Amino acid sequence: MLRLGNRAAAVAFRSENKTLGNIDLQSIPSRFNFALLLAQNETERLIAEQCNRQGVSIERSTELIAFSQPEAASHIEAEKYVKAVLRRPDGRMEELEAAYLISAEGSHSLVRNTLNLEFKGKALEQAYALADLHIDGEIPEDALSIFATEQGFLGLFPMGKRRFRIIADRSRAPRSRRWRSRFSRNAKAL
Repeated sequence: MLRLGNRAAAVAFRSENKTLGNIDLQSIPSRFNFALLLAQNETERLIAEQCNRQGVSIERSTELIAFSQPEAASHIEAEKYVKAVLRRPDGRMEELEAAYLISAEGSHSLVRNTLNLEFKGKALEQAYALADLHIDGEIPEDALSIFATEQGFLGLFPMGKRRFRIIADRSRAPRSRRWRSRFSRNAKAL
């Protein structure tokens, strides 16, 4: 990842053509004092390759339907004490036993609900637009650029070779033709 990713050494905050502030990530006392930006497909490829080297296969389109944690009769049985029911992509159900169950489903997860675990965060009702684009212009490729506007924020994250990930807050953006025109003018000015 370090070899393939683009390193950003700073974060620049801007609004109305003014710099609000900068953060120098290189001042962090660490050998990893940068933001590493790597395309999602590259990240997934690297993770899949590492899993494959360790004999682990990634199974996509497989859904956790139910799980239980039966009482272990002995210490040896406690090694595999989570039972799970999975639905395969073809609709077939599969039962398995595992030592661990790791859930990364978010606030509405089956695991969280089954265990009656409270979601301590808060749901964000914002709408975002995300795109990976090649951009020419005077945008630094070694810094994250965050722009604040009346309509929300726009973030430009350099992926390398003039490719940028753009994330824009759309939750307060008016849907009018006038706003689209103003956004286009601002984007061209970048």
